[in-house]
Formats: sequence, C-alpha cells, structure tokens
Amino acid sequence: PAKYNTDRACKIIRSCNSGPKLKDYQREMRHLRIKGKSTTIKLEKAYWDILDDIAKRDGLTLPNLIVQLYEECKLVNPRNLTACLRVTCLKLLQPDT
Repeated sequence: PAKYNTDRACKIIRSCNSGPKLKDYQREMRHLRIKGKSTTIKLEKAYWDILDDIAKRDGLTLPNLIVQLYEECKLVNPRNLTACLRVTCLKLLQPDT
C-alpha cells in the first residue's frame, strides 16, 4: 500500500485556503452530450484540470475524452460517471497505475 504523509496533505490544504488555489476545491458544472443525451457533470476544478490535461495529451477535446471514459465507466460504475471520473483521475496520479 502507498504511504501517505499526513503533514504534507495538511500543508497542501492550508496553502489552498485563499488565493487562486482555492478554486481547485470549487465545484464546476460542465454540460455536454453523451450519446445524444444532454448531461451535466459536476467536478471540482482540480479534476477538470486533470481531465483537460489528459485530453490535450491524447489530442482529444474534453467532450470526446469524457465520451470515451463514459464507455469504460459503464463497465465498472454504470450509475455514477462522476465518481468514476474522480477515481480515474486519482489512479492516474498514483505510481504503478
């Protein structure tokens, strides 16, 4: 299992209590179409930033990335796309994933 440094985690949170980093914790809604259906996804800005980076790296638009991830998420968590996106972002940040 990964070892986590609680002091470091607390320091990260304290550094975000004000200023531009505070926005990372704020939820943003994005509206897109998945399979012709209008969908709203609410994620914290930090997750949207990760997804934006993945999309750019892979030469995709963010909506196209979300559609691709949606197809995979249906296999592991068909009822909660947002949770699946969050876990995917976290897994991508972990070593050996």
